[in-house]
Amino acid sequence: MDVLGGLIIDARTLNASQRARLYRMRDQRKLVILAPGRFMLMSDYNRLNERQQETAKSIALASTRPSSALSGRSAAHLLGLPYQFRRRPRTELAYPHKRPPTREDITARTLGPHARLMQIKTDYGHVNVTDYPTTCIDLARWYGEVTGVQAMDYAIRNRKCSKNELLERAALLNRTTGAARARVAAKIANAASESPRESLIKAGLYLRGYRNVWQQVNIEGVREGFIARVDFYLPSSGVVVEYDGAGKYAADPGKDRREYRQTVELQSLGLIVIRVRAEHVQDGRVWELLAKHRHAAPAALEWYGGVRAF
Repeated sequence: MDVLGGLIIDARTLNASQRARLYRMRDQRKLVILAPGRFMLMSDYNRLNERQQETAKSIALASTRPSSALSGRSAAHLLGLPYQFRRRPRTELAYPHKRPPTREDITARTLGPHARLMQIKTDYGHVNVTDYPTTCIDLARWYGEVTGVQAMDYAIRNRKCSKNELLERAALLNRTTGAARARVAAKIANAASESPRESLIKAGLYLRGYRNVWQQVNIEGVREGFIARVDFYLPSSGVVVEYDGAGKYAADPGKDRREYRQTVELQSLGLIVIRVRAEHVQDGRVWELLAKHRHAAPAALEWYGGVRAF
């Protein structure tokens, strides 16, 4: 836990003369204080981007509390799980027993019965973090089902953990705070979502009462044969939802024309096609459109494959 390296300077490893020089540099404002006794040269710190600065600070803080482990968003950041990054976030440290926070920049957590730890190597040394299932479950507990599903879908799809592991860990929570949210997230998590936004849409559909929802479904026309594989298909109302991410067309300039033709063909089969961009999710328009067509008549067509969303 306390093995630091890279650009972080650990005052504990210095002799008396080196520490005296270090504190002179601190007084001259040539150092950034990451945590008590943990420093970085100002010039090095300023070359890091915001996320790298946060990583360095989190690891430095964790090294001053040997019995803790990075958890929640702090663990998600190091594990590469999707989450909503906030400027100047508080470092989340989890302890075996409840501990009151001792600094304004730390959120103290308690390791639940589901928790397991792992040690990872970073550019700034080794650090203990909650493992993938624990971190995913904690994100759902503390930040809601949507955030949890986004992390869980990513972890399952990238084989960091299995759905069964998530279900088993969530079942250990009993009456722990946020246990119900974690169990819902684990229930609807799968490997079918191809981006965090798709995970968000799936979770949003479930939380709004939709149940007969399929992902990555192949649609066929009677004469045309295969037409498209769609992100979401709601067979009871004949609705198709396609998420158009920002980078979807960047590498393939002709893809927008092909997908326009696919949309026309899908509509000719009686399907209602809702194409969604990031701003539609952010401002809630996607849910208004779905509500408008919730009780539409199902379309008569052939479809196969896919994964039931929940």
